[in-house]
Amino acid sequence: SAARMEQWQDAASQQLRLLTSRLNELLTKGLEWLRSEFGVDVGLKPELIPPWIILLAACSGLLLMVALWASVCRTIFRKRPAVSSVDDGVEGKRGASKPVKAEEPKKKKKKAEKVEPEEGKIIF
Repeated sequence: SAARMEQWQDAASQQLRLLTSRLNELLTKGLEWLRSEFGVDVGLKPELIPPWIILLAACSGLLLMVALWASVCRTIFRKRPAVSSVDDGVEGKRGASKPVKAEEPKKKKKKAEKVEPEEGKIIF
């Protein structure tokens, strides 16, 4: 049982070292690309960065991408049920009645303004 545990730990640490080395290589290539394409030198030396920081940054980035993807999917699927032919008909009827009511008070106000004389003027 203890031997199996050690084998499992050795295999896990080997996979972790492999993953860390690949992430380090990817970071190095990305920094070289930034320097060659845009002339930007970030000043990072990936070989000096501890492996746990690289893993933490990679996991954080992955988590952020998953959260962003979930947010986008949520907004897409939330809009679909709201748009239907039944809702459009109801909204159209509601929208048609509102402007009519809004126009009536304006007409009344205009008529009221025309009837009332301005101060100092006499209407015959």
